[in-house]
Amino acid sequence: MSARRGDVIRTLHSILAAYAPLTDLLDGGSAGVLGSTASVEDGLPLPCLVLGMGVAAPAQQGDEWTWDIAVDAFAADVFDLADVLDELEDACLEYRSSASHPILLAQLLPGNADDLGDALPGLGYRTLAAARLTVTARWVAQ
Repeated sequence: MSARRGDVIRTLHSILAAYAPLTDLLDGGSAGVLGSTASVEDGLPLPCLVLGMGVAAPAQQGDEWTWDIAVDAFAADVFDLADVLDELEDACLEYRSSASHPILLAQLLPGNADDLGDALPGLGYRTLAAARLTVTARWVAQ
């Protein structure tokens, strides 16, 4: 594989953590972009993003690789959640590759957002709005 999964996740993290319109909304700024070890039960800073592993394995077609990555957004209410999702989508669409990233992605495409609210029962400590956005990362084999 031309890029390791960890490099792709690190690149996505650095892109999102550097996108000021998004981090201005997140609790803790760029620290509001978390890895999948974050626990909803232990409490999350709200709003925040939690990067997960890919929805499926990276796929290759010719010189190009594609990987769909799950990005979960959590917020105190649906209004904050909508704002975070909008900025997450903008961060992907406005992405330009940089030599400072672990790998040079050719493109980031935001996909559909799925409501996760029903998947989080029994979290009595506070109200939580949640959605999963699938982000497609594309890069060219080096």
